[in-house]
Amino acid sequence: MKAHTELEAQFFADCKIIDLKYEYNGYTGTERYGLITHLLEKEIQLKYGEQLDSCAPYIVLNSALGDVRADFERNNWKFENRLQIDHQYGVDDGFAEHHSDCAVHDCAEQVIRSEELCELKAAIRELTPIQQRRLLDYYFNGKSYRRIATE
Repeated sequence: MKAHTELEAQFFADCKIIDLKYEYNGYTGTERYGLITHLLEKEIQLKYGEQLDSCAPYIVLNSALGDVRADFERNNWKFENRLQIDHQYGVDDGFAEHHSDCAVHDCAEQVIRSEELCELKAAIRELTPIQQRRLLDYYFNGKSYRRIATE
């Protein structure tokens, strides 16, 4: 049983699984999951045949796509946090006029975002020190999953 667990752990280290229908609104393809990996499809099938059953139907995506996707998510997350910080200190009328895409016009939305940020901070404090370091390395230091795992 332990070997099975180790094989699963190795599978998740080699392959990042994304739910295409969840990630891409309006997706109509036949494959449900995308496996982002540096391995070839034949290598994955030989090495992880049993684990692939839970991911079928799937499509194999190059790890370069995973790096681009991770960069996008990281930048999007940073942008959202910058907006949060800017809104906590207020915005003058001139700023809102010239940067309407950044101004929050709904006070309720601002309160909800502030509460979500507090919940996020509390959740991060609940992580172990190594989990916190990995989170910071990924989101703030720009390290890839592979580099963090190697370290």
